[in-house]
Amino acid sequence: MLFVKRIPILSCIFFFVAASAFEGKAQNTVGLLSIKQNQVFEGYNLIYPYAQSTVFLVDLCGEVVHQWLDFTGGRPAASAYLLPNGYLVRCSRDRDFSTDTIVAGGFGEYVDILTWENKKLYSFAINNSRFRLHHDVAPMPNGNILMLAWERVGADEIIPLGRDPNTLPNNELWPDKILEWDPVKDSIVWEWRSLDHFVQDRDSILPNFGVVSEHPEKIDINYDIQHGNPDWMHSNYIDYNPVLDQIMISVRNFNEFWIIDHSTTSEQASNGSGGRSGKGGDILYRWGNPAAYQQGDESKHYLHLQHDAHWCDPYALPGSPQFGEIAVFDNFTEANKSTALLIKINFDSVNWTYPRLGRVYGPDSPIRVVSHPNENILSFSNILSSVQKLPNGNVLVFAGRWGYAYEVDENDELVWEYRIPFRDGKVVSQGDVLSFGDNETFNMVRYNTDYSAFANRDLFPIGYLELNPDMSFCYQTSSTYLKYVLPSLIIWPNPATNYLYIKSVANEIEFYSILNVNGQIVRKFESSGNAVDISDLPNGMYLLQASNGKMSRFMILRY
Repeated sequence: MLFVKRIPILSCIFFFVAASAFEGKAQNTVGLLSIKQNQVFEGYNLIYPYAQSTVFLVDLCGEVVHQWLDFTGGRPAASAYLLPNGYLVRCSRDRDFSTDTIVAGGFGEYVDILTWENKKLYSFAINNSRFRLHHDVAPMPNGNILMLAWERVGADEIIPLGRDPNTLPNNELWPDKILEWDPVKDSIVWEWRSLDHFVQDRDSILPNFGVVSEHPEKIDINYDIQHGNPDWMHSNYIDYNPVLDQIMISVRNFNEFWIIDHSTTSEQASNGSGGRSGKGGDILYRWGNPAAYQQGDESKHYLHLQHDAHWCDPYALPGSPQFGEIAVFDNFTEANKSTALLIKINFDSVNWTYPRLGRVYGPDSPIRVVSHPNENILSFSNILSSVQKLPNGNVLVFAGRWGYAYEVDENDELVWEYRIPFRDGKVVSQGDVLSFGDNETFNMVRYNTDYSAFANRDLFPIGYLELNPDMSFCYQTSSTYLKYVLPSLIIWPNPATNYLYIKSVANEIEFYSILNVNGQIVRKFESSGNAVDISDLPNGMYLLQASNGKMSRFMILRY
């Protein structure tokens, strides 16, 4: 691995604990909604809610155990991932995009690599009139990062490639490309362009003339379900398989996911030869919608504006049960219904190819379709969203439009539910009712408790995201959490903005003091009341000290 440097942790921790029951409570509207002990898969969830700039690592009770702050006030764009060494890969964009040329759902700009302590090590940016990063990235074992980008081309470039001029109301298209960034060298070391792999049947004089039904390895330049929208492909997720050295992308507007060869050079990736499979940068495998390559078998049309296609275990070896297992979130399985699909694809490890079943890529059907056991409307999401098959066989499904996650076991029994407590980037209180789109979030990723990133890290809970949390809900008896008693000093939120809320179970506290990083007292007040006005204090780290000696750290952060 590239990232091995260890830096002392800069603590930003306060102690805030929950207690008592396991089953969901009817009055809980945000945060943890239900949990079944010993059935949920233990771990920590990484979330990056829209309209704000902090990445949160939360435990199964909904308490924050770590966070990465963006002091520039950037916005999610859209994913974040925790590397095995504890570093964070974060995609963001500037808050103001009023003068940007390329703007569409999932638009991005920056890819940053941060230490556990929130120090920025590397940064890459593309946002100009020709290219723009968007949606997702895929960290690689060698330390490089695969990134999705739009490539904006005008009618004068795309029509000579066979695009029907009557389907260009904006006189431009934004085909997707893939860039591989080496953070240490700060350079692009490999790329793939969809522009190099088009096929068209309109003009036999053009060099890319052909019929896509005879060339499913190519992209039909005139397949368009978006009525000329420049963002006609809208790839929204990217994944990497180090065993096969292959890349998977979820191509939303084709209702498919594609697999391409990464063992090529950039030159080979621009044509149809070379690489381990001998097909250059052409499509090795595609699944979800045979109509996209003119094999119109509607019975095999399984994906509908999907998200998060990925290998369940990218390190699985040929012959293992997990090899070739794919998970994908299907946004529009039916009207107002989303599902998660698990499929098993065949790979010929001798010829290094994906065989077809007749003229269509298999399998004929998924091996499992997961939907909410109670048909909860919160499980439907027309955009965003993710799915994750967990090591114990459970499946974690995240409906991004509602900020709602649910986990089911192998018997499709509901074992965990959580609702991100944000409205337009601001935290809400327990009991507040959120509406569709209030707390949009791109995805949720759960990391095992024994994930190497957590080794020798302080994961003591530092507080709930929501205000007025239900502290009687989730008593810590699972091995995920430390055994501890309710602390005598509880504060929230952290970071704070204009008010700090304090709760104490000790009677001997007469007053509190707020100290800055230099140890100077900047505020002293009596213990009566539970809300302290801190609107006049500047951004920074502070220490809250009670008269009985109890202390908690907190941060003030305003954008």
